[in-house]
Amino acid sequence: DADRIGISGGGFGGYLAITGLVEESDLYSCGVTVSGVFDWQRVANEIGLDREQNQVYGQLFTLLGDPGSEAAKYDLISSGRRVNQIKAPVLVVSDKDAQTVEGQEARELIEDLLSAGVSHEVHEVEISILLLESRVALFDRMLDFFGKNLK
Repeated sequence: DADRIGISGGGFGGYLAITGLVEESDLYSCGVTVSGVFDWQRVANEIGLDREQNQVYGQLFTLLGDPGSEAAKYDLISSGRRVNQIKAPVLVVSDKDAQTVEGQEARELIEDLLSAGVSHEVHEVEISILLLESRVALFDRMLDFFGKNLK
């Protein structure tokens, strides 16, 4: 049903879910993002000069180059900077007390969505997302969110 399409993803898929909502704003009725990165320049700057040695993102930063002199490359792939283009409701899943890059990105995304006036909800994971009870609670929340927004 072309009028009832949702998008979701975790990790890089969480980034892709937000990118889909930004780039194809008329296609999706809603979206869910879990543990994504949405502003690559901000992350590169936060990690600092050792960013190319980062186990998770090092190869990407090597390809993109310096976030100062290659800012246009970073801007092009930073969908979090264009959340004002999102027309559909978003569920942002965030680890409540996570001090990770992805946890900080979720908090920044929530602020950006709020500033842009984008309809959104937040699901905070109280305990590690790796625990079965956390995953079950997350999937129940996602089912409710999709049920409400894919009418």
